[in-house]
Amino acid sequence: MATRDDDPPARTRATGPVVRDVSGLDHPGPAELDQLARLRLACARDGHPLVLRGAGERLRLLLELTGLAELLPTEAQADGPSGGHALGGEPLGQPP
Repeated sequence: MATRDDDPPARTRATGPVVRDVSGLDHPGPAELDQLARLRLACARDGHPLVLRGAGERLRLLLELTGLAELLPTEAQADGPSGGHALGGEPLGQPP
């Protein structure tokens, strides 16, 4: 009887979160939020969290306003508090 020790596994599962670069979303709208929500569902089905990398201020605001911020965390949120600074380096609550 032949053994299959040399055969590769049919499907190798990666571990850890799926990180999606969204830095190119300059003017995100409903269509982009829909795509990100669908991607999050697909990742969850495979057992992986989705983390957004490079989310701009507009996207982060849209996520907060629509209640999706907890479902679609940005990289700074996933790593913990960002020290009270926005991605642009200005302290939060301070005018530029």
